[in-house]
Amino acid sequence: MLDQEPPSSSTGAENPVPMVALIDWLTFTLPVIDPLKVCELIGIVADEFIKMPKGGNGYLTQVKCGDITILSAGTVEMGCHVVFSGKGCRQYEARFGNVWPDLIKKVFDQGGQFARIDVALDEFDKRLSLAQIWDKVEKREIVSRFTKVQKQVEADLKTPAGENAGYTIYFGSKQSLLFIRFYDKAKEQEVDYPWIRVEIVCRDSRAELLATAILSGQILSEITAGVLKNYLKFVDPSDDTNKSRWPVSKWWSDFIGDVEKIRLTIRKEEISIQEKKDHLTRQYAPTFAMINKLDGNNDFQDGLVRNGKLRLKPRHYAMLNGAIEEKAALKNERNRGDGDE
Repeated sequence: MLDQEPPSSSTGAENPVPMVALIDWLTFTLPVIDPLKVCELIGIVADEFIKMPKGGNGYLTQVKCGDITILSAGTVEMGCHVVFSGKGCRQYEARFGNVWPDLIKKVFDQGGQFARIDVALDEFDKRLSLAQIWDKVEKREIVSRFTKVQKQVEADLKTPAGENAGYTIYFGSKQSLLFIRFYDKAKEQEVDYPWIRVEIVCRDSRAELLATAILSGQILSEITAGVLKNYLKFVDPSDDTNKSRWPVSKWWSDFIGDVEKIRLTIRKEEISIQEKKDHLTRQYAPTFAMINKLDGNNDFQDGLVRNGKLRLKPRHYAMLNGAIEEKAALKNERNRGDGDE
């Protein structure tokens, strides 16, 4: 089953309509310990959920309704964690329609925090080409807030040697709070019409800001295009020595359209777990080493951890759950194809 059926053209044309915007992943943490309250919030009765053999992300209990997951039975401070995978988002829409702003408002009203939100644009009209995007990257005909770009090729052992199952172009680090990826959805879904997907993956504070933008009532396609416009610009060379003033490539401006840039900026204190680890190492590693040599044990460090656990807030758990999910996703990505289907 396709995770996103292409819409039919209202004009009766052979190709589907040019572009569709969608929420393709959504996770949040609620400061409640009773999963029944979560069921009430999302509108699905508890009897439709099936209990899994084990929990996850530090929670003892996990229940699933299709591809919608509720994690509970952690500490009181951990509350409940809710995961809508890509397929879970489509299942939710099939039941309730486009009610994402309503759900986001409910989460905020209950004091919840978002750990991850992915938004995507599906392009069916051949305006985007992965080869063209990568050609621009290799020629450095691009202006971007990102400094790292990665091309990840996938091989399909069922096909003849030399053929591949497609590739993904990543802008930004997959461990960061925001990154963008382009890939050939048609190859992934094995369909015979053009289908390129652009995804923006937001975690922690960036997910919170994206949720706020969605809640504002702005059209999702404009939000997604506005974020893309803020982070990426493919350009054509000119005599100007300043690349930022080079004209925007027509195919890119045609795709993005006439939208305002949307900046998902964050306050300085809202940083990632990795950044916190780096700061701790730079500033306090010598102090911890000195205390360890003095005491001859790790009692002081262990005491800090115990004290810190008692002071964790929902925002800390939201950040932690997002990091754990991303770590698991990266592990699954590395292991893809290692075993029989």
